[in-house]
Amino acid sequence: MSALQHGALRPSNLPKLALCPCYESNPVAGPAERGTLLDIAFRAELLGLEERFVIANKLTADEIAAVSWSVSMVRAMSGRERVLAREDDCRVAILDLTGTADAIVPTKFSHFDLKTGARRNYREQMAAYALGLMGAHFASSWTAHLLFCDQREIETHRFTYEEAFAIVDQVVKSFNDPAKKPNPCEYCSWCAKADTCPAR
Repeated sequence: MSALQHGALRPSNLPKLALCPCYESNPVAGPAERGTLLDIAFRAELLGLEERFVIANKLTADEIAAVSWSVSMVRAMSGRERVLAREDDCRVAILDLTGTADAIVPTKFSHFDLKTGARRNYREQMAAYALGLMGAHFASSWTAHLLFCDQREIETHRFTYEEAFAIVDQVVKSFNDPAKKPNPCEYCSWCAKADTCPAR
């Protein structure tokens, strides 16, 4: 895997880049604000922070219920094991790729990621997190649990080191290919190149 210097190569962009190697995030597109707020609420609730009550005032009743469901799932699935949820404890680095998982259970070689809105594919992002976390925790396999809080559904991905590496490496190689071509996909409206893309 070559050095990853480009800003587009973030774990969160990998599922999009898997569909179109020319994808580039548009900072004003995508429903990120609500997701960020629910993510903050999720962490605060998991950590039992006082600020969770202030954050709850910014949420609807449905959103509070979605966060509560997510936290209860993490607690049920992690049992008595320690759950890391502080951002500093959940940063993931693999080569020059960096991201932040939402909660990590090191003793179970697993992590959780909260997702809001419509269900989408996050396999490549989870593979990148798994790759970094396996390296950090000296594990040969890793489990990623996606918490689709609006649907109250859990999707689990299990990776060996080799599987996670192959998934991430394929996306990175396609991205770095000088002959890459854009491929119209479901993320076109979120892309910074939406109005200038020759494939559209």
